[in-house]
Amino acid sequence: MALQWMILACVVAVEAAVAALVTLPAPRAVRGQIVALTSLLLQPLASVIPFAAFQLLGACVAPSSRTYCLCR
Repeated sequence: MALQWMILACVVAVEAAVAALVTLPAPRAVRGQIVALTSLLLQPLASVIPFAAFQLLGACVAPSSRTYCLCR
């Protein structure tokens, strides 16, 4: 499970770096190429969002995260 979280963290880091590159002031030709490359890369990476939701759901529903009432 740690490998899955590592992959998710790397994808988020790459998306943040690309977002930073797109917001930098640059000539229109360079910005157009960055946007085209970003859209080309993000289409296959769109499956990361359901994967992240599944991971978070698994972490919240795991038996180790539940609290038990020991009083009777």
